[in-house]
Amino acid sequence: MRIAFIIQRYGSEILGGSEYHCRLIAERLAERHDVEVLTTCARDYITWNNEYPEGADRVRGVTVRRFANAHPRDITAFNRYSDWIFNNPHTREDELEWLRQQGPWCPQLIEHIERHARKYDALIFFTYLYAPTVLGLKVAPARSILVPTAHDEPAIHLGIYQEMFGLPAAIAYNTEVERRFLTGEFAITAVAEETVGCGVDLPQQTHARSPVTDDGATDDPAPAADELVRGRGGLHCITRDEPACIAAG
Repeated sequence: MRIAFIIQRYGSEILGGSEYHCRLIAERLAERHDVEVLTTCARDYITWNNEYPEGADRVRGVTVRRFANAHPRDITAFNRYSDWIFNNPHTREDELEWLRQQGPWCPQLIEHIERHARKYDALIFFTYLYAPTVLGLKVAPARSILVPTAHDEPAIHLGIYQEMFGLPAAIAYNTEVERRFLTGEFAITAVAEETVGCGVDLPQQTHARSPVTDDGATDDPAPAADELVRGRGGLHCITRDEPACIAAG
């Protein structure tokens, strides 16, 4: 299968939670599938300055395509605008302006998704918050999976996210807490939902029973069932030992 991961920044030295999570899954799936990461040239999430070279790269066995951001973020102006929009009546256009100011604002990345979406069997979007996800999910929602990495914060109550959470064909939650929050806050219409967590590689175990973490999950990198769902949308988990659910078709 050909799979695209869409994430705001990507690199072996980037240790942000969602970025690291995305990289672990992309590297694992790249062992068996044709995987590409579509991202920006940013290394720093405060400024979104273009620090990585634009174009194709290979990072730990994964093809990465980076696109230049249109402009850096003015964090002072953005914080001022955020204070206003979170506390005053405003329009949808105001929210889109907030999204632009937040960054990363990368029209070339969205244009690439629009031109090439049909070439991918699945588009996996990491993190609900940023423009690549908000705008990219609109392109091919029927073959899109969202890994929201969400929590209750002022931004998530903006109207643009009400629209966005109704788009993807599948949602992969990290925790049951996240799942309960999002399903209570939004009209989720995904044909497939699963709490998948994030697997870890442990040393070889000599006992038969899988270790269990504090939240009851095992170290299995694909804690979802063998088959998430078959039917409308053709969504399924590839296999039990692969840490992602894939939209087939």
